[in-house]
This record gives sequence, C-alpha cells and structure tokens, in this order.
Amino acid sequence: MHKMHTNKAMLTVLGNLEDFLSSKFVSWVVEMVLEKGWSLDACYGYAKTHKLYVDSEMVCVKHCTTMLTLCFLHCVTSTYR
Repeated sequence: MHKMHTNKAMLTVLGNLEDFLSSKFVSWVVEMVLEKGWSLDACYGYAKTHKLYVDSEMVCVKHCTTMLTLCFLHCVTSTYR
C-alpha cells in the first residue's frame, strides 16, 4: 500500500479511536477492567442487565476488543518511534 494511503487510513483509525475513547460506556468499561479486573464480556453483560446505558451508547465486545487493541498498538508504536 502506498505510504500516503497508509497515513490516511491511520488518521481515519485514530479519529475513530478518539470518538471511541470519548464514549461514556467505553470509559466505564476501561475503568471496570483496570480497577476491578472485569472482562469486556462481564462489563457488557453487567451494563446490559442493569440498563446502565441505552443500546445506542453501548459497543459490542468484538468492536471494543478491536478498538482497544488498535489503541494499544498505536501507543506502543508511538513509544518506539
């Protein structure tokens, strides 16, 4: 892939990451994972069962895993540049 296309794709992903990370649901999930050791599945199930967020605010576990992995990889690659 041409470097310009790669950079544009990365900017799109990073923009999506910013939106993703600014979500109240995602912030809560990160907090539960870090502070209580919950899995992403446990967070989703608890939030759904206790109606903490409306469906439109929630992110499925697969998408959450993908976006958090991308965020982690971005942080790691930025550190070693």
